[in-house]
Order: sequence, then C-alpha cells, then structure tokens
Amino acid sequence: EIRTGLETSAVKKSEEDLEENIVAKLMEMHPFEVPRTISNAILGQMIEEREQENVRRGFPATYGVDDAQFREQYRPVADARAKWMLLREKLIESEGIEATDEDLDKLAEEESAKYGLTKENLLKYYHKHDSISNRIISDKLGARLREKVKIVEAAI
Repeated sequence: EIRTGLETSAVKKSEEDLEENIVAKLMEMHPFEVPRTISNAILGQMIEEREQENVRRGFPATYGVDDAQFREQYRPVADARAKWMLLREKLIESEGIEATDEDLDKLAEEESAKYGLTKENLLKYYHKHDSISNRIISDKLGARLREKVKIVEAAI
C-alpha cells in the first residue's frame, strides 16, 4: 500500500510539474498586456485570503498586511494569474472544451463508490456548484495540453 501510494503521488506530482511547465511556456509564447483591473481584482482576492488566514491563526485580519506594500510585492504574481486566466479561457474556447452531463454523470459514478454516497445526491450537488464543472474543464484542458506537447528528455 505504501509503495502504491508513493507511486501514485509521484505520478501526480510529475503530471502537475508538466502542466506547470506547459503553462509557463504558453505564457512565454503569448506575450500580452494584462488589464490592470483584472490584476487589481486578483490582488484584492489575495489580500482577502491573507486576512482570512490571519484570522484562522488567531491574529487580527490586517496583521502584517500593508495594502500598498502587498500590492507592489505581489503584482507580478497577480499579473501572471490574470494572464493565465485569460489565456486559459481562450484555450477552452478555441478547443471547444466543456463539462457535459456525461462528464458529471461519470464523475458521480466514480465518486459515489469512493465516498459511499448515492450518485443521484452527488449529481444534485454537482449541478448546483460551478466548481465541479470548472474542475472537469481544467482536467480536460490539462489532458489536451499534455496530448499536444512533445516531451524530450534532457541528459543531466
């Protein structure tokens, strides 16, 4: 069981690393200016997340968070997230990727056995929450990107 768990974990980590490299290369290949309003909205979300984390840790929400300094320090991160968000949407659109009822049905089938819940209850939940459809779309996009890249092993 330990070996299987470690192998599964290693494969998942490898796939995540590959996707990160693909995303980085796509962003490099498609330079464009990110609208400031999008970056600012992402920075606002990042500040909110930091404040929520502070509260979870028992600190005041704004503890150690200087708004102007945070925005300056994390603008490159927000710009990269915004750029990927826009590029991702274009890729999804151009590839015609969507989460179908069949996809939701298949996921409900798999997860009902895993979690001991009824497929029907899971489907009701899935139809109410966009996060499930977004996860399916992200998985499909990742698979499509992995299909399209040619992997060349480099000698170390």
